[in-house]
Amino acid sequence: MNASEAKWENFWKQTGIFSFDRIDTLKPIFSIDTPPPYVSGSNLHAGHAMSFTQADIAVRYLRMSGYNIFYPMGFDDNGLPTERFVEKLHKLDHKSISREDFIAICLEETKKQAETYERFFRKLGISVDWSLQYSTIDTRCQKTAQLSFIDLLEKNAVEHKDGPVIWCTYCETALAQSDLEEKEEESTLYTFACKIKGSDATINIATSRPELLPACVALFVNPNDTRYNMLINSSAITPCFEQEVKILSDTRVDPAFGTGAMMVCTWGDAEDIRRWWENDLPTKEIITKDGKIEASIPKIGGMTIKAARKSVISLLEENESLLHSEPIIHVVKCHERCGTIAEFARTSQWYVKVIDNIEAWQKRGDELEWYPMIHKGRYDSWVNGLSWDWCISRQRYYGVPFPVWYCCDCGQIILPDRSLLPVNPSEQDCPCEQCKNCGSSNFRPETDVMDTWMTSSLTPLINSCWADDEKSMMDRIYPITMRVQGFEIIRTWLFYTIVKSHYHTDSLPWKKAMISGWGLDQNGKKISKSSGESADAESLIDKFSADALRFWASESELGKDHRFYETELKAGQRLVTKLINAARFLEMNIGETIVQDPISLNLDDSDIWVLQKLNETIANYHRNFLVFEYSKARKSVDAFFWNVLCDNYLEFIKYRLRSEGPEAEISKQAAVSTFYYCLQAVTKMYAPIIPFATEEVYQQLFAAKEQIKSVHISPLPQICSDFDNLQFATEFELSLKAISLFRKYRSITPCPYKTEIQNATIEISSTPSNIDIEFIKKVMNIRTLVIGMIQEPSLAIEEIRIKI
Repeated sequence: MNASEAKWENFWKQTGIFSFDRIDTLKPIFSIDTPPPYVSGSNLHAGHAMSFTQADIAVRYLRMSGYNIFYPMGFDDNGLPTERFVEKLHKLDHKSISREDFIAICLEETKKQAETYERFFRKLGISVDWSLQYSTIDTRCQKTAQLSFIDLLEKNAVEHKDGPVIWCTYCETALAQSDLEEKEEESTLYTFACKIKGSDATINIATSRPELLPACVALFVNPNDTRYNMLINSSAITPCFEQEVKILSDTRVDPAFGTGAMMVCTWGDAEDIRRWWENDLPTKEIITKDGKIEASIPKIGGMTIKAARKSVISLLEENESLLHSEPIIHVVKCHERCGTIAEFARTSQWYVKVIDNIEAWQKRGDELEWYPMIHKGRYDSWVNGLSWDWCISRQRYYGVPFPVWYCCDCGQIILPDRSLLPVNPSEQDCPCEQCKNCGSSNFRPETDVMDTWMTSSLTPLINSCWADDEKSMMDRIYPITMRVQGFEIIRTWLFYTIVKSHYHTDSLPWKKAMISGWGLDQNGKKISKSSGESADAESLIDKFSADALRFWASESELGKDHRFYETELKAGQRLVTKLINAARFLEMNIGETIVQDPISLNLDDSDIWVLQKLNETIANYHRNFLVFEYSKARKSVDAFFWNVLCDNYLEFIKYRLRSEGPEAEISKQAAVSTFYYCLQAVTKMYAPIIPFATEEVYQQLFAAKEQIKSVHISPLPQICSDFDNLQFATEFELSLKAISLFRKYRSITPCPYKTEIQNATIEISSTPSNIDIEFIKKVMNIRTLVIGMIQEPSLAIEEIRIKI
C-alpha cells in the first residue's frame, strides 16, 4: 500500500466521514446488510476483495447521492468454520479438551482474526461504519438469536423431533440441506443376486454401497415391470447376511436404472428415508456417528465404511453372489465444510419449519427486487427443491446455546424469561424451580448449539436492534434497504434471512438484493486460499495499490464471475496516474485565473463540446448506477476521461493556455474553468471506484472551493441542460474528424507538433461553415488552411479528406 493511500485511510478513520448520522432525520436513510465473513483463519483473496468492493462501490455512490448511509460490518465468528480453523491451528480435537477450554481458545482466535480482517478492509477502502461492528458470538447477537428461537417456538415455527437427519461423520454433527454440496466421484456399481424365499429364483440388485447390506429392510420394484411384478409381496434373502426382506412396489422405481430392482437400507440416501417413512419399514441403523459400522454387525462390525465395502465385496465373491461390477461416475452429497460424504443418522434435533411454507417463500422471492434479476432463478430453484426442514442444532461446542432446559422426568421443555437472555444452560441452573407439568425439580440443559446460520440469518434484525427494548432503530432502518452478497449463499444466508423475517416481522428483511459473482483465476476456477500468493488480496494491494485492485473488481458486470488478470490491475494503476497527472496539469495552469462556473463565461466551441460530452457521461453514469451496473457506469467515465477530456480537449486548450493578451485571458479563463469543471466531475464519478486517488485530487484542487471535508460526502455531478445543443455537437464533430486526420498524418510522418505545417487543404462535401478553420489551425499548428469541395456526390456529407 502506498503512502498516499495510507494517509487517506487514516484521514477517513480520524474524521469518521462514513459514520451513520443517528441525529439527522432529514436525509433519507439507505441501510445495507452486508455478509459477515467467517473468521476462519484464511487470508482474504482477490475473490473476497471483488465482492466486498463491488458492494462498497454501490454504497459510496449512494452516500454521494445524498443518503444517510447505515453500513455495518460484522464477523460470523462461531460455528463449524471457526471450530475447524481452531482445531487445525492448534492441532487438537475439540473432544480432547473441556468445552470451556475449547470455547476460550475459539474466542481468543476469533478476536485476533477480526482485528486482522478489519485492518484489511480499511486498507481496501471499504467505507463501513466501524462503530456499528458486531460479532455473531457477542452478547447482543446471542440475545437476538435466543429471542428468535423462543419467538419461533411460540409461533409453532420450530420443533424438536426424532428421526433421520443428514450427518457428517467427520465433524460428528447434524447438518442442514444447505450444508451440502454436490461433487462427482468415481465409484463402482456392483450387481449381486438375492434368493427368493421358497424358490430357486433370484432377483438381482445393483448398488454402489454394498456395505449397507446388513441395513437392508426391503426391496422395491416397479409394478409395471414385467420382469418382477410376479414377485411383489414375496420375500427375498440377502446374501452374506441372510436377512429376510419383503419385495414391495413403487411406480417411482426406474426400471432402466441398474437391474430395475432396488434395495432400501436405513439409511443410504433420501430415497431410502422416503420409502422407509411411507411404508413404515423397520430400522436397522448400522453406521455410527463417527463413520464406522456398528460393532454388533457380524463380519464387518467396527470397520470404517470403506473397509466394510471391500469386505462385503469379498464376501459376495466368496459365496458366488456377485454377478458383475462396472465403474461409474456418480454425484454424491458432501459436507461443504470438510468434504466428507454425508450419511444419515437417527437423532433428536431442532428444526425450523420450511417445507410447509413453500408458497410463502416463493411469494417473498417475487416481492424482492433482484439485481441482477437472473439470480432470482437460483432462489426459485432452491425453494422448489426443498425436501427437508431446516435443522438448526449442532453437536458442537462453539456456538450460540439453545435457551432450553428439559425436565428429566417428563421431558417438558423449560424456557427462560426473555428478560434473562442471553443464557447458557450448560453453565447456568434452570430458572424454574419446579416443572409445571409434573412438579419435578430434576432438569438437564440442552447441550447442542445453534447452526451458525441461525444467528447470521438475523443480521437485519441484529442491526435494527429488534431484540432491544428501545425500538427506534427498527422504525428507522427496517426493513433494510438492500442486501449485498454472493450468489453462492442465496440458498443459505439470503433464504434463511427471508424465513426468519417472515416469521418474526411478517415482511421481507430488505427491499433489494444486489448479488455478486465469483472471482476466478486465469483457468476459470474460483479463487480460493489454494490459489496461491498471486491471489492474496493484501499482497496485491502492496504490489499495485488498493485503487488498482478495486479497479479490477469494477471490471466485472453485476452478478457475473470475473477472471483475475494482473493486466487489469496495471490498467487501474494507469488510471490513477492519469488522473493525478491531469490534476497536476490543471494546478500548473490555473495560476492567477479565477475559476468560475462555465455557464457564466464566453465559451469556445470546444468548451461547449466537452461540456455536452460530460452531460452525456453523467446521464449514462447515473442511469447505470441506479440499477447497480457499476461496471457500465465506470466505463462511460473511462471513455469521457481518456478519449474526450485528455486525448482531445486537453490538447485543444494548450494553445489557449499559452496565449497572451486581454482576449487570450478571457479565453484562458473559459478553458481553465471548463477543464476544472470537467475534472471535478470526473473525480467525483470515479470516487466510488478509486477512493484513495480521488480523495488526493479532491483535497488538492476542489475541497477548499466546495468547503466539503471529503470527496466521498460531496454531491455527485448532475446534468446541466444549458450545454445541450445536439445540432452544434454534430457540426463540431466535423472539425474533430479533420483534426483526427491531421493527427494521423503527423503520427506517420516525421512532422512533430512543434513543426508548423505551412499549407493544408480540407476537402469536404458540406458547406465550409461546418468546419472551424481557425480552431483546427491553432490546435494542429497550421499556417494556412483552406477548404475545397469534394466533387463525387456519392460521398457522405460528413466525409472529409486532407491534402498537405
